[in-house]
Amino acid sequence: MAITRINLSLGFLVAALALGCGGKSEGDLIASAKQFMAKAEYSAAAVDLKLALQQARSSAEARFLLGVVLLEQGNNSAAMVELGKARDQNFNEELLAPKLARGWLATGKFKEIAQAYDGTTLKIASSQAELSTAVALAHARLNQRAKAGAAIAEALKADPKYPWALVTKARLVAGSGKVDEALALVNQAITPGSPSGDAFFMRGELLRAGKNDLDGAIKAYQQASADPKVELAARTALIQIYLSRRRLAEARAQLAELQKSFPKNPQSHYLDALVAYAGKDYARAESVTEQLLRVAPKSPQLLVLGGAASLQQGALLAAESKLGKVVQTVEGSTVARKILAETYLRMGQPEKRSPRCAPYSNGRSRTVKLWR
Repeated sequence: MAITRINLSLGFLVAALALGCGGKSEGDLIASAKQFMAKAEYSAAAVDLKLALQQARSSAEARFLLGVVLLEQGNNSAAMVELGKARDQNFNEELLAPKLARGWLATGKFKEIAQAYDGTTLKIASSQAELSTAVALAHARLNQRAKAGAAIAEALKADPKYPWALVTKARLVAGSGKVDEALALVNQAITPGSPSGDAFFMRGELLRAGKNDLDGAIKAYQQASADPKVELAARTALIQIYLSRRRLAEARAQLAELQKSFPKNPQSHYLDALVAYAGKDYARAESVTEQLLRVAPKSPQLLVLGGAASLQQGALLAAESKLGKVVQTVEGSTVARKILAETYLRMGQPEKRSPRCAPYSNGRSRTVKLWR
């Protein structure tokens, strides 16, 4: 009797789950997904689209939209699979081409973009703007600046207010030293009521590197951090600035926010170690870097931080081993050479130091800055 009741309960549960999507048709689910996408609620949109595909696996539109959602979520490999299936099902190339180009851009296939889409003309202005911007970035990554400039001009001809094109042009002109012109373009790209993360992040980069306006950069990065697409990069920049200004409490606050959003990301762990080092918690800094080095044993960044933490704890042989790997393999590794020189002084072997690295004058261990 008990078994019968359990089976009935499971049956009702299955039925309830089936009715939970409101008996929506494929068209209803796609329409619902589009509404979620318009509000940047991509996880909810993905659920609707997967339900739609359960009903109609041959739905090219659902495949396309799921590919777009995955692109927005940063799941580029899966996105390309869905977009490829949409193309196989003859989905509208006017809509599909820009998304495929974006996917290739995210996966580093710059030559493929240039070969497939350079000079391509689309009838839909928004599609043309997006595609030409992707082509411009591909040319820029291939160090083809003239072609990149021509492509971004095509993008802005199609849509003069397209934010991605404006930010991309800002990057191009900033590379020529035209910081003020780049800032003007970025300001045009900031759209009231939208996250505008790329534009705010670019403004931060320009103010930080081009104007040495760290207060202005902090404000821009804070605004950028509200956009999930660039939150990781924005909070990383904020942590670096706060550490450079010895504002450890603010760096820790940014790290806490970063760990909430990206708890498993290696960058979050690296910054955890960096902030620990800045706070003189050398044991934690060394412990975290050791874990990361198991995954990326040749990373100069990790080896330098780990070596510095080992030195501060008096683990001189460990410091020598890590720093020596960097000095031997990375040309111009100034920070690694300085810390290695300090290590040799502590070991009583000053003759081993590189002649390009003057030791600290008092021979005592000091904390070396590992952030810019």
